[in-house]
Amino acid sequence: MKALAAPVDQMTRPAVFARELGFIADAHLLSILAGRGVLTPAEYRRAHRLLCQTWTPIYQSQVVGETTG
Repeated sequence: MKALAAPVDQMTRPAVFARELGFIADAHLLSILAGRGVLTPAEYRRAHRLLCQTWTPIYQSQVVGETTG
């Protein structure tokens, strides 16, 4: 039986880290806009979906998707 390779922390790669950080910042801004009523719930969901497609986050998409829908 082969031993499993040790998992690689992708956040040590600068491009991945920058992408995750960009996603977090943009998702936070969307959340603020939605909270202040600038975005309707439908607009917020659409913008968040497009944000996920643009940034393709590795870690945050799972966390944010569960907490914000």
